[in-house]
Amino acid sequence: MRKLNCALCALTLKNKNGKTTVPKHNPKHIVLAALRSCEGDRDPVDLEDLAINCWRADPERFGMANYPDHPRTDATYYVLKHLKADGAVSGGNKDGWRLTAAGIACLAASPLADADPLDIAHIPARG
Repeated sequence: MRKLNCALCALTLKNKNGKTTVPKHNPKHIVLAALRSCEGDRDPVDLEDLAINCWRADPERFGMANYPDHPRTDATYYVLKHLKADGAVSGGNKDGWRLTAAGIACLAASPLADADPLDIAHIPARG
């Protein structure tokens, strides 16, 4: 299991032109905030419910390219898979997804610690 250290979290991505970019918010933090808003710290959350909240928070990253008004469950699942490997979430598509103590700690150390996913777009990125 990889160790989470979100206080020092740094993420870079490559865009279509091969240029390196730093996203406004780490997708792992967006998924953790969305899971918390669905009460995933208490009850299992369905992937589709979680995908809707992630898409509302960041439609460009979690939405369909040709149909931007629709969420992509696979984008949310991809992040969940990595969070599960990190020990930040537990569960799966069959039984639902839940936050673990490590996920709660990761979120608490992130810029989205007190964020509602619907307000994430208005939160300034960590500088």
